[in-house]
Amino acid sequence: MHSERLPIRLSILGVRVTALALAASLLCFAQEPASKAAPSLGKFTGTWKENESKLKISPSNTLKFRRDAQGNLEELRGSEARPLVQSVRFDGKPYAVDGSKNTIVWKQIDKNHFERTISENGKLLTTRRIQVSDDGKTLTEDTERTLVDGKKAVTTIQFRRTTGEAQGLAAIWQAVSYHSTVPNQVKYEAMGTA
Repeated sequence: MHSERLPIRLSILGVRVTALALAASLLCFAQEPASKAAPSLGKFTGTWKENESKLKISPSNTLKFRRDAQGNLEELRGSEARPLVQSVRFDGKPYAVDGSKNTIVWKQIDKNHFERTISENGKLLTTRRIQVSDDGKTLTEDTERTLVDGKKAVTTIQFRRTTGEAQGLAAIWQAVSYHSTVPNQVKYEAMGTA
């Protein structure tokens, strides 16, 4: 009979020990002062700016311009599987973009310089300036936008021609470098002890 009770007592004792251990650990978490948690948070809190020198440019970061069946220029944007096709009209007149409130205007300054603006309800959102090198091998794209605080930000991306026509925009262009006058940034703030 003694041997039958022993396992029952051990299991009850095990439950009590487990319950005491659980209660003690919960008590420790509840009693940890915020000041002990804060130093580890200090390693992450703050504003972090992107280091452009360490930026790796994805091979999928490309510009794509092509000619349609009538010989008109189009820009392909978005994914490979479902690209968004936008007409490129160098007439300097605004036209609607994809059923939105935005309008787009393309201008060809000369054989190697192009400008595209996007506006919403008449308010300028971005100005994109494209320059193709004289040899047709590289393209520089400067995109200027106005930030919420009223300052201007310019993003410059340089591309190299991978396929397409020898001159002009009609080609696939692979990004090789990136620079922004206002680097991307992330801000982390502590909220209590989290």
